[in-house]
Amino acid sequence: MIQLTYTSLASANFGMSDIQEIMRKAEKFNGENEITGCLLLYNRRFIQILEGEKEIIENLYSKIKQDKKHSNVNLLGTNETSTRIFPKWVMAFKEINDSHLGQLTGTLFEENLIGFSEITKKPTLATRVFWEKVVEVIKIQKIIPLNISLN
Repeated sequence: MIQLTYTSLASANFGMSDIQEIMRKAEKFNGENEITGCLLLYNRRFIQILEGEKEIIENLYSKIKQDKKHSNVNLLGTNETSTRIFPKWVMAFKEINDSHLGQLTGTLFEENLIGFSEITKKPTLATRVFWEKVVEVIKIQKIIPLNISLN
């Protein structure tokens, strides 16, 4: 099994219908292919870690790179592992609009996510890079988590 982490930039016209399409496709594909992981999105920036069988993840990443919904796809890290960091994360999404963002500044959400990143096991390069990038994005801008998994 491998973990793969990447970042990308959503297209200018990326919207809620695109998020819904990603969620619908990922839930089906991930369930059928035993893929777990986490996708974070804010202000058009994606950070994702995928966990699963090497060939399946590599093929999925090839498709992800070709997807017109985003650009500037940058592979941050990949490694072999025997343990999933996100073993049972389910597909979830919470819409946060601009009026909510002001309320999130310096909130418990940010502090908890940064705290979580500090105590979460990071036994592999991909997981360390994923959480480093998450903290970097939080400190620069607020994020919306999209959890993607098989259960």
